This record gives sequence, C-alpha cells and structure tokens, in this order.
Amino acid sequence: MTQLEAVLAHADDPEVGAGEIAVALSAVAGRQEARQIGMSNFGHLRARDVADAALAQSLEPLGVIQEEFSLMARAFRGSALHDVAEEFGLSLMATGALAQGFLTGKFRGVIGRVGHRQKYATGRYADPRSHMILDRVQKIAEHHGVQMAAVSLAWVASHDFVATPVASVTSPQQLHAFEEAARLKLTETELRSLTDGYGQPH
Repeated sequence: MTQLEAVLAHADDPEVGAGEIAVALSAVAGRQEARQIGMSNFGHLRARDVADAALAQSLEPLGVIQEEFSLMARAFRGSALHDVAEEFGLSLMATGALAQGFLTGKFRGVIGRVGHRQKYATGRYADPRSHMILDRVQKIAEHHGVQMAAVSLAWVASHDFVATPVASVTSPQQLHAFEEAARLKLTETELRSLTDGYGQPH
C-alpha cells in the first residue's frame, strides 16, 4: 500500500463538527494511509477545536497545519494560528514558499507575454522592500552557486516550526532547487540579511 506523506482536511466546512473532522483524519492515520494528518486553511479557533477534539477522544493526534509562509509572506509567524500550532505540537507545511515564482527571480526583467503567475507576482510584489529581498536572495544564491529558489526554500526550512516548504513546479528540472535547498546551509549572517530590514509582515 502506498503511504502518502500527509492527508489534510482542506478548507474548513463550519457545518461539520470538529469532532467529526478529527475522527475522519484519525481513521486515515489508523489505516496507515498517511505519515501525517492535519489541516489546511483553517482559522485558529476551528483549528484549536479540531486538535483539541482529537486529544479529548484519544484519537491519532494531528501533526501538521498548512498555511502560506515565505520570505514575502510572514504573517503566520506569531499569529493566533501559530500559537495553536505550538500548543498542539503541529508543524507547518509552508505553502507559497516561492511566492508564486517571484522568489525564483524568473519574472525579473521579463518582457513579452504576461502569464497569470507573472502578473500576480509582479503586481503583488512591486514595492521596493520586496525587490530588496529579491536582491539579497540573488546575492546569496550567486555566492553559493545555487538557484535563487534554493535560497528561498532554505530560509523557510530554517524555521524550527516548519515541517517542509511547499512550492509548485512545472518541470522536473525545477525539482533540482529542492535538492540544492536540502544541502544548503545558510550562515547566521545570511539568515539575518534575509530576515531583517523587511519591516512588518506582508
């Protein structure tokens, strides 16, 4: 039997009881169909209710929560949902780790046809501080001889509350950035360069 890395309750349905969600997820874990169970796109109150219900009913505990977290979107850290994750020992599956491709640098200076991702990323991250971060990512990537995506993924993975960074790829070649990120050891100075000077979370 193929075992999935994770099965998540995706997008909360308020008409379904927290206990029902916990039971359904526990059943998946009990059948050993997934290594981890958890939630995606849940508000902090409902996330706490589901995690608490699993404990109260002595079910398989939840292990992960999925939310956006990247160099360009840092609101999760210190949020009410982050507090719930810490309370129940949930690790973060950090979606959008490459900010819709912006952090790969592939949209920088592109002239011509504008795709959906390009239009979204360049529009959302048009401000000077976003490009300051991109400049720093590029400088660090050049120093280590890796792709810019690898630096961005490594920064996300450097946080102790992150289980794994999650980003979409459109070709097998793009998977190489994940391999580079797994080997890349950012220095404290590099991590501080990427983290500091950004101001308030995006």
